[in-house]
Amino acid sequence: MQPRSVLMLCHTFPPAAAAGSFRVLRFAKFLPEYGWQPLIVSVRPGSYRVPRPDESLMQWVAGDAIIHRTTVWRPMLSLKKIVKSMILRCRGGVTQRESPDVSRRSLPAVECSFPTLWTRMSNTFRSLESLLLATPDTEVGWILPAVSAALPLIRRYHPEVIYTTGPPHSAHLIGLILKAVAGIPLVTDLRDPWARPPWRSANATCWRDTAQHWLEYLCVRFSDRVVLNTVQLEKEFRGAYPQSCRSKFLVVPNGYDPDLSKKITELLPANGCSSVNGRIHLCHAGGIYGKRDLRPLAVAVGKLVESGLNVSLHQIGVVSGRAELAGFLREKGLETVVSLTDQLSYEETLEQIANAEIALVIQPGTSIQVPGKLYELLLFRKPIVALTERGATAEVIERFGLGVVAPPDNPGAIASAILHAANGRSGCCRSGWEEALNAFDGRKLTGTLAEVFEEVVGDRAKP
Repeated sequence: MQPRSVLMLCHTFPPAAAAGSFRVLRFAKFLPEYGWQPLIVSVRPGSYRVPRPDESLMQWVAGDAIIHRTTVWRPMLSLKKIVKSMILRCRGGVTQRESPDVSRRSLPAVECSFPTLWTRMSNTFRSLESLLLATPDTEVGWILPAVSAALPLIRRYHPEVIYTTGPPHSAHLIGLILKAVAGIPLVTDLRDPWARPPWRSANATCWRDTAQHWLEYLCVRFSDRVVLNTVQLEKEFRGAYPQSCRSKFLVVPNGYDPDLSKKITELLPANGCSSVNGRIHLCHAGGIYGKRDLRPLAVAVGKLVESGLNVSLHQIGVVSGRAELAGFLREKGLETVVSLTDQLSYEETLEQIANAEIALVIQPGTSIQVPGKLYELLLFRKPIVALTERGATAEVIERFGLGVVAPPDNPGAIASAILHAANGRSGCCRSGWEEALNAFDGRKLTGTLAEVFEEVVGDRAKP
């Protein structure tokens, strides 16, 4: 039977080495097994505003995948340069026009008026930028190029479903436009909401806050289904929307690629979960930004080292404020037991996790989300220490007995959690891991998404 087509609008897609790439990559990889051919519209690697592309990820993309990549318009960057150049030139002109015999009394007026003018212009410019080119997000410049690229694909392949995934949430606006033009059912995959805390910008002006709520409502109102990735996130949306919208919400959690199992087995040391010479080597693979703070964890490691244990920590990924963190480690004498490594390739990262005794997950500031890396860690069968508040992440860890949960800002509790996880390494092959691996198998979860596509097509055919 000829596979049906689904148009997938995904800003973040390999070789982009961002968390959002892996969910849609699994879907695109396994959908043909369920009779759906993906037509992918994404962004050219040079247009990503994420860590550098990782070309090794392309090996996991099906060779016959239909991928159309576009640019992202960023006119504000050019406008900023022009305005800055004009102001600097204006400032230079004032200096040159000043007569050598200008009295000192007149100088303060010139010197004070320019900063005031500069401040006003800067504030106006930032407001204009936020109004025009940062709502719903900074990737709004992808909307027109993506629509232009998608329309020819629709005419040629006649997809039966449009699927969008975000953030960035500009992808969902593209889906709304294409549904309005082509009349194709729309499935919106909201990996995060964008209109409520903690995702709403703390600096959002009143009008922008209102706009974000309105845009999210439009996406929910006109989508045929809204996919969410945790039960807690589904509850959040059900509580925020009227009864007429609630039947659209469903959960398809993140997962792992089962085809990685063989590769990870080859990477794991022969001694499995056992330590080497009593060492406890921890590895965190992921960026440190926003509310994520490595300092409490580093202090916890220091406490364990002071107690005579052979403990070390390897942080892999971009660290916001890296210089300040490095200074903190030097001040505390931890630079020899805490190592910081910039972004590695996907395969190199897997190898580093395989060489650790304990895997780390850092997820502060949200109770309704689970980081995608947690599911991939299942394949390593290593105890996991999750630094998070009570909520979705903690529930997964505790439900399946995958490790220990500790508050992300309490070094003493973190140290105790590390010791507890290290002492429980012998149980890393118990039944809870098998249950978790079955629950979050990416191939099976893609089958669930395929059923959603079947439903919306069936709904459209009803009189």
